[in-house]
Amino acid sequence: MKLKITIVKKMLIIGVVLLFSGCVSKDVVPMSAGSLQNLSNKTFTFVQRKKLSEPNIMTPGQAMTMGLFGGVGGAIVELANEKSGIKAFRKTPAYYINSQLTPVLIEKYKMRLVPSVHVTDKSDLVELLEEYKNVDYIIDTQDFHWVAMYYPLNWDTYGIRYMGNIKIIDVKKEKIIAKGYCESIPENSDKSPSYEQLFADDAKLFKKMTENILSKCADNYLKEVF
Repeated sequence: MKLKITIVKKMLIIGVVLLFSGCVSKDVVPMSAGSLQNLSNKTFTFVQRKKLSEPNIMTPGQAMTMGLFGGVGGAIVELANEKSGIKAFRKTPAYYINSQLTPVLIEKYKMRLVPSVHVTDKSDLVELLEEYKNVDYIIDTQDFHWVAMYYPLNWDTYGIRYMGNIKIIDVKKEKIIAKGYCESIPENSDKSPSYEQLFADDAKLFKKMTENILSKCADNYLKEVF
């Protein structure tokens, strides 16, 4: 029996590892003093992406499936997300973070926001410069992982893991002049909610916890990048 439990735990850990595997830039490059001085009275816009990020759910059963079947397990996780109602949360992390950055950029740095009229699926620097060439600065905020996940050593409780980054592009210089990274790893405690608590009342607690994480990410970007 002990051997079976050990195997199950290993499969669950493998499932979590597969979920968070991938290439995410964690570089943090703050803006230089000279770049900060040049922000005043300059225009900026945010990259708007065609494919909006959506939250996922990782339960022990789904992690087991991913550990055993890899990509097929990912498809099963997607089906579970649809059934949970989690996708009703339509304010994407990037959008929320951008909304927190905007007033600071306008009030503190005296910049001028140009609402984006372009929606893109591009991430390449040259292509972004071509699509957003009518401003002085492009701010590209991206989400890579946004998951409500169980705690591997306490299957009945859940937390939210988020990973994202930000790039500041100087259009005139045609290069990235600053980068930031944000990662929130949930910590299990006596106050950690169950699956039912997290998604009750149209995922009210999930939304609140997500917004708290994203507010901290926005603050982190402002401290480390600007």
